[in-house]
Amino acid sequence: MNFKKLLAVLFAALICLSAFTACDVFNEQEETSSSANGSSESGEAERFDYFGNDMTKYVTIDEALYKNPSVTLPTYLNGSDEAVAEYIQSLCEQYPVSTGNKITDRAIQKGDVVMLYYEGWLNGEKFEGGSNMDSATAHSLEIGSGSFIPGFEDALIGIIPAETSRENLKDLHLTFPEDYHSTDLAGKAVIFKVYVEYIDEKKPSDYTDEFIKNTLGYSTQDTNIKASFEKYLKDEYLPSLKDNEILTAIWEDLSGKSIIISYPQSELDYFFSSYESQYRQYYQYYSSMFSSYEEFMKAYFGGNWKETLESQCKTDVAQNLIFHYIAQKQGFVITDTDYKNAVNYYIEYYAAQGQTLTEADVEKYFGARMIKEQALWDKVNAFLTESCTVSYE
Repeated sequence: MNFKKLLAVLFAALICLSAFTACDVFNEQEETSSSANGSSESGEAERFDYFGNDMTKYVTIDEALYKNPSVTLPTYLNGSDEAVAEYIQSLCEQYPVSTGNKITDRAIQKGDVVMLYYEGWLNGEKFEGGSNMDSATAHSLEIGSGSFIPGFEDALIGIIPAETSRENLKDLHLTFPEDYHSTDLAGKAVIFKVYVEYIDEKKPSDYTDEFIKNTLGYSTQDTNIKASFEKYLKDEYLPSLKDNEILTAIWEDLSGKSIIISYPQSELDYFFSSYESQYRQYYQYYSSMFSSYEEFMKAYFGGNWKETLESQCKTDVAQNLIFHYIAQKQGFVITDTDYKNAVNYYIEYYAAQGQTLTEADVEKYFGARMIKEQALWDKVNAFLTESCTVSYE
């Protein structure tokens, strides 16, 4: 029912499986980033030169935001054994399992998982794709997940399953979003008639070897699976998660409080063109679901998809301006070692994707500019992390 959520899942799968394989990225880079200064053999306009321009002409930042940042993190990231135990408990809660108890005598609440049948009616007639009444099994829906159109799940809250049946359907009076992908339903008032079979009672998963292996996907040769998993969490996963949370918080602060004086138009154009190329690739995979590329983009971004995409481009360019501003203020330069480390980053990244690259491959396909950008990004992020004061809730 929530088409944007469906597309997000499809896009994620596509990215993992094909859209960003090394071959795809390499082909694009040969066309768009063939030299250190951003020029292109295809004759397109040169990209903005962050390294050669004074960033103070484009952005203003309070130096306290990057020299003395501070963040507050959840306690499960404090590095203690108790923190590991707390995180494990949160994983068990994140993957609940059914108790087998089918609740029918209380009102539905947010967070409940309900089993239901539904049918959608528009102007007195059932509309296509809006019903599962003829299905062999009920649909499982977590209340609050946003899986259905706005208002559907909220309207179920308070309904007592025992008071519904196929003979006694509850009416949900709703309106499809104006930017819904189907023009036949967009902005239309409809009625969903529902029969809630029961609330599927859930409980946290038990912390067992099977949970670690099968649900969490952790594999090890050690016979003591729990000990191995907990060591991995404490020594590798949670420290990495902590660094990511620190950087996320710092960059949210920087993005929200930095003042962008102006955006280089050539960069906005570059990012918009890149996104367009990416989404046109997606459209080729799902063109059978849409009458046009325009409809496809409206389904994902809404009616004003161009404005939404332009806003995202501004966000991307702003981040580049900010991190180059910090680099210039701190006097960071890219050494041969920094450059080599960035090359190795790409080699290791694609090795994890099953792609084998040499140093020459990386230089050929990504170009000096992108490698330098990666090296500087690593340098700035390391500085921000080391400068940060961390406290815990």
